[in-house]
Amino acid sequence: MPVANQISNKVVISQPMYFPWIGILEQIRLADVFVFYDDVQFTKGFFNRVQIKTINGIRWMTIPLR
Repeated sequence: MPVANQISNKVVISQPMYFPWIGILEQIRLADVFVFYDDVQFTKGFFNRVQIKTINGIRWMTIPLR
């Protein structure tokens, strides 16, 4: 049952990425609070690499991490 005076906030929590997903901009726009959550165990994947289109086709660009 909804409460008449209840306040609802939208929070978006995301790990920073080298090239962010374009949809994150819409999430930031709609959020009341946005948090970069950068204190988590890192797994390699789209957080340190991204596909880019070149004249020779799709290539992977990877940022080396320690």
